[in-house]
Amino acid sequence: MKYQLNKRADREDETRRRIVEAAVSLHAELGPSRTSILALSQRAGVSRPTIYRHFRDQQSLLAACSSHTRALNPPPALAAWEEIADPEQRLAIALEQLFEYYAANENILVHVHHDAEHDPVVRAVSEPRRRYTAEAGSILARPWNVRGAKKRKLRAAIAHAIAFSTWRSLVREEGLREREAITLLTSFVRAAAG
Repeated sequence: MKYQLNKRADREDETRRRIVEAAVSLHAELGPSRTSILALSQRAGVSRPTIYRHFRDQQSLLAACSSHTRALNPPPALAAWEEIADPEQRLAIALEQLFEYYAANENILVHVHHDAEHDPVVRAVSEPRRRYTAEAGSILARPWNVRGAKKRKLRAAIAHAIAFSTWRSLVREEGLREREAITLLTSFVRAAAG
């Protein structure tokens, strides 16, 4: 009896994994808001009731997809940046790591960013990413040691420099090499701190 229960649990885990992987794939192609349950059931090879049995609503499915994606390709570790004392070097290394992450996750990030502007569920599930970016900005601003109006400008410049949309604009749309974009953004942040 225990063997049968374990086997059934394994099948359920496998079904859940297939649904999540199919959803992540569709989100990268179409975006979360345009991924239908019908398309998901066809891609995962399961019935619609099976999807609802595993995920009670869109938010629980999106949360599972987000966790799955982060586990496969996590964003850069923020703590490592704090060990770098020089502010420009810290920023350059952070940008290099963030740009690598953006390139690896570009398709899904494009759709999630777009959908988060219009879909409150996608926006809610994206909250950890926004908190990560805010914490990254704080860590990158700390060693510049500026106050008052300069600090506000510096924080804004760093937030702009580390944004996915900035990477996409400079590298994908304007054709800069990543190293060129990093040099440009480091100069931009230095000017804001000056």
